[in-house]
Amino acid sequence: MIKNLITAIILVFLTACAPSGSKDNKQKVEAQDLEYRAKQMALFKPLLGYYRGTINTDSVQKTVSLEMFTVEEPASPFPDGSERYVLALKASLKFLSPVEESVSFSVRYIPETGDLIFINEDKTQNIPSNGADNTYDIHTMNTQFKSERIGLPSQIAGEVKSLSGFYGIINLDMAQRPSNGGSNDEEQYYERQRQEFKAVEGEFRAKNFKNGKLAYKFHMKFQIVSDIENPKKPVLIGQFYRDDDIDREQPLLTLTATYQPELNPPKLTVVAKAAFANPDYQALFIGTLENGFFRGQWQSTINGYEGDFVAEKVSKSPKENADKSSPRPPRNPRRNN
Repeated sequence: MIKNLITAIILVFLTACAPSGSKDNKQKVEAQDLEYRAKQMALFKPLLGYYRGTINTDSVQKTVSLEMFTVEEPASPFPDGSERYVLALKASLKFLSPVEESVSFSVRYIPETGDLIFINEDKTQNIPSNGADNTYDIHTMNTQFKSERIGLPSQIAGEVKSLSGFYGIINLDMAQRPSNGGSNDEEQYYERQRQEFKAVEGEFRAKNFKNGKLAYKFHMKFQIVSDIENPKKPVLIGQFYRDDDIDREQPLLTLTATYQPELNPPKLTVVAKAAFANPDYQALFIGTLENGFFRGQWQSTINGYEGDFVAEKVSKSPKENADKSSPRPPRNPRRNN
């Protein structure tokens, strides 16, 4: 009996103490987070903004622009399991002349030395899964940051490297700081991206050609949604329909689009997956988007070459399907014309 009483007293004691300790621990972590965040923002603020300059390779001088900004990235959760985020430094490099695909970087800044290290987020592997060789693409930029001085803007200069070795020398001058002083630059960056995506948002009516002849017609509907992991980040998704399908209101494919307006002409890449059955079916649409026309070619894992297409934008936003009829049985994407 005495043993049971002692056990009960211990349980009551532990129960009473645990919540208080957990709460105090979370408050301590939150306070440390706020302090660390303030230090990080003060550290990053002089770097944030828009830069212009050049990359000089062995054979050509490339005119580029670079944007430095911060984003919120997931960190280890709080003691109670709730979500926790930290500031991270990012950059986007655009090639103005000659025009090439833009590059996204994770950035590390060492204030004691002024070292600013850029790592290409898309080029961490030598040979990507699609088989394309990126050995000669930009992988790393090892640079030095010099803060603004009398008569001189903030500057970034250093060496650019690819996986094969030396790529070139980069020299950048700050052209503009964020309009709000950098306190909300992530929102500004994604808002600009959202505005650019409006060129894609809507419905496209397309003709698909094989061997120079019209094979069939299809249409695509795109919309801008928020990324699941980062609600501030816009994402382009959509649906694919064949006009000769028996049930024209049910999409055959779901779409995820990547739009690159900085290229000339702007490039639109669409990855498609089966909306219902046949998970092995995937397709890739690659083309250009100019004056409301999406032109290109597409292939699939089932049929290989699917055709050349010309799609015209016919609406500014996707039309909502008011038909709430019962779901149809799953179907495979068409394999033949």
